[in-house]
Order: sequence, then structure tokens, then C-alpha cells
Amino acid sequence: MQTRPLGTGGPQVAPLALGCAGMSDHTAPADEADAIATIHTALAAGVTLLDTADFYGMGHNEDLIRRALRADDREKVLLSAMPLTLG
Repeated sequence: MQTRPLGTGGPQVAPLALGCAGMSDHTAPADEADAIATIHTALAAGVTLLDTADFYGMGHNEDLIRRALRADDREKVLLSAMPLTLG
């Protein structure tokens, strides 16, 4: 997959990202096994940006992503953790 800079001079990321809001009962009931499989599939396809926020499941989302990422994946993935203040 091709990459492009995130912002001016930012890290190189794939043109597609994976939004993780639906993985932690934020918008609807979520299945953890399906969420982890989705993350693994996205990484295998070349996705390098996972979008999350601290209010998705009150931290559950980040813990789920941590469990889904294998040690070798962690060096390749950029997390976008949007705070409530969008600051």
C-alpha cells in the first residue's frame, strides 16, 4: 500500500485508517474477538493508522488495541487518540 505524510512532515501512513469507535460498546454492543480480528485484517492489508479516543469505552478501546497488537505490529502502527477537547 502506498503511504503519504500525515500533515506537514509528519510520519508516513497508509491512505486508509481504521476507526475503532465501534469496537468498545461506544455506539453499539461490540464483540471483542471480531474487533481484534478486524484490527489484524487491517494491519495485514497495510493500514498503519488506528483512530481511537479515550471516551470510547472509557479506556477500553485503547486496552483492546493494546491486546490486539503483537509486539512487531506496535512499531508499525500510529494511534490517533483524539481528546474530548479536540486540542
